[in-house]
Amino acid sequence: MQSKASVLASENTELKQANNALIDDLSKIGKELDQTRTDYEALKKESAQFLELKSEHEQTTIQLSEQSQKVEAYESELIKLKLSRNIKWFLTGAGVLLAGFIIGVSSKRRRSSSLL
Repeated sequence: MQSKASVLASENTELKQANNALIDDLSKIGKELDQTRTDYEALKKESAQFLELKSEHEQTTIQLSEQSQKVEAYESELIKLKLSRNIKWFLTGAGVLLAGFIIGVSSKRRRSSSLL
């Protein structure tokens, strides 16, 4: 009985040590789990902001594309207007030149008839 008791006592000691080691491991794992949960919650909050920023970025990109198309259309219209304005000034100048020529020719005819 005594030998059995000593064997059981040594087994009990080994089991207590193993139990203490398991308790320490469980405590470490519990702390790691708490840290992981904290990190997960922080990541979830930050990712929500990321998703909002991503949505805003997509909307801004769409708006930029629309504005770029409008700018191109306005620039095209501006070029057409400048060309039209230049053509009008050219035609006005040609008209003034032609009118001057006609007036000059008609005044020349009047002078020559008055001298005769």
